[in-house]
Order: sequence, then structure tokens, then C-alpha cells
Amino acid sequence: MVTFSYKVIETSLEEDLAEFSLVLSSFSLPHRFSETGVSQILWVSRLEDVRKAHVLYENYSNGGIEFLDSKARTKVKSEFGLKAVKLIRSYPVTSMVIALTSLFFFPSTSSLSVEEGGFISRLLFSPVLYVEGLVYLGSLDALTKSGEWWRLITPMFIHFGWLHLVLNLLWFLELGHKIEMEKGSFFFACLILVSSLIANLGQYLLFGASIFGGLSGVVYGLLGYCLVWSFFVPVRAIELPKGVYIFMLVFLLLGFGGVIDLLGFGRIANGSHLGGLLAGIILGALSGMIFRARSSN
Repeated sequence: MVTFSYKVIETSLEEDLAEFSLVLSSFSLPHRFSETGVSQILWVSRLEDVRKAHVLYENYSNGGIEFLDSKARTKVKSEFGLKAVKLIRSYPVTSMVIALTSLFFFPSTSSLSVEEGGFISRLLFSPVLYVEGLVYLGSLDALTKSGEWWRLITPMFIHFGWLHLVLNLLWFLELGHKIEMEKGSFFFACLILVSSLIANLGQYLLFGASIFGGLSGVVYGLLGYCLVWSFFVPVRAIELPKGVYIFMLVFLLLGFGGVIDLLGFGRIANGSHLGGLLAGIILGALSGMIFRARSSN
């Protein structure tokens, strides 16, 4: 796994470095950007690249590098276009999950997607069984016997309304890009898969076979990871406002207390939230302890 340990520059958050990121990529310089809350930092993976990146930045800032030709500038001339390019190139796993979740949204809102055995019914945790025109949800044993192991993960892509989708994607983007920036894409993908697996198993074990879905279990996994990793490695903390932790934990408690249901927001997959949170906490602790052990050697 590539680590980005060498600092090149630190600039204000107002400076848009999306195009400069393309410049670095064109010179085959692996790099990452991180944010401290008031500034953004450019990191590279090799010591010999520090001077190269610094010289490129100075030339770029002074207008000495015209990286994009006129045709390319036409394609990405809007600020939105540049930010989209930066997001995809810098955070490929975050971008892919958002794209897949958005792609599956419209089928998952169809009232016929489960009853008629549609595509989305094959993404649910519990297999859908049809007996004499009635719909039944299979057990975990039925899942393992069917060999449809993807069901352990795929409920994360299913959402049942616009509010459900948008809130989960916003939380995922905010937490996900920070972790992917700090830990790399491969580690982040593993964190997502493990969080989704434990979240879905938690929902099933606590509440039995049911129709549930959403990224919120993974979001709680990312939240737990950020909290515990930052505790073990404060010098590389993934900074989040304390209010975020308080809000999410209070929401979890209100969900288990039935308050969310009483307020009319619908049934909440509380087992998924708890399972994801525990997965993130455990992985954050393991990752933090490994980092400490390596740093002390």
C-alpha cells in the first residue's frame, strides 16, 4: 500500500488545486491532498518527489505551466467540472460507491422491484421466496445455501426515498473522502466492505429477516473508524467536529429507543447502525495500534 508521508506545500482552502493535481499526474507524481480545517496540504509518497512537486507548484502558480490545451479547457472549464475530475481522480472508491448507489436508486424505489423478483430483490440481504403468490423472506441459512454471497454486502446500495439517499450520500462523501485521502483507496475499500458486512449481519441477528438497505451502516462504520483512529494517532487525526459524533450517537440511541419511529420518519435499521459502528471502532483500534507499533520501531 502506498503511503504519502512527505509534505510539499500547505495552502489555504480557498485555493483550487484541482488543475494542479492534473499537472502532477501528468508528470507521474503520485500524491494526495489532506485538509486540516483551515488549510490543505499536498503530500507525496517519495522523498525525491518533494522538490519536483515544489518546483512544479511554483511554476504553476506563476503561470509557467500551461497544462491544459484549449480543447481540454473547453471540456473542464467550469468549476463543477474541475471539482468532479478532482473527486474522481483523488477519491476513486468514494466516487464509485456514490455512482453505484445513485445508479441503483430508481429501481429500488419501484414498488414492483421486490414483488416481481426484480433486480433489486437480488440485492436484499434475505433471499425473496415466492410460495403460491405470497412473498417470504429467507433466512441466513437460505442465503448461504443459495450461494448468493453478494447479499451480505449489497443492501448498502439500496435506498427507499430521496431523503434517505441524499442524507446517506452526503455523510458518506464527507467521511469517506477524508479516510480515503488519509489511508488510501485499497484500505478504504476494505473498510467499506467489512463495515457493510457487519452492519447487515447486525441488523439480521438483532431483528431477523426484513427488507432493509442504505449506506447508513457503512457511514456509522466510517464514523467509528475516524473516532478511534484519531484517538490512537492524534498526529494523523481525521478531524471532524465533536458535534458530528454527538449527533450521530444521539441519533443511534433515539433509534433504539423508538423515538425516530414515533416521529414518523419510518423504521430505522438500528442493528445495521450498531453493527457498522462496532466494525469501525474495531478496525480503527487495530489500524491505530499497528501504526503505533510501526512508528516505535
